[in-house]
Amino acid sequence: WCAFARTIVAAAAEAGLLERPPTIRAIATEDWPAKAARPRNSRLDASKLATTFGIEPPRWEGALRDYIGTLAAGTRLGSAGG
Repeated sequence: WCAFARTIVAAAAEAGLLERPPTIRAIATEDWPAKAARPRNSRLDASKLATTFGIEPPRWEGALRDYIGTLAAGTRLGSAGG
């Protein structure tokens, strides 16, 4: 989650959405006060999609940058006329 948050902040800063990006500090899962137990590996496995249907999902990094670019342009995703 730390790397994911850092990627989001970096993309937002590059798009001009953050003047001073926050520092994101990595912590151990055990140090987060969650009430529910969390799995050590919660990544989405889309390999069955590729092997069954021949569909290779796009990498999340590109989709994240596209979304943040849309935010920076001041448009709402899913709105008519985009």
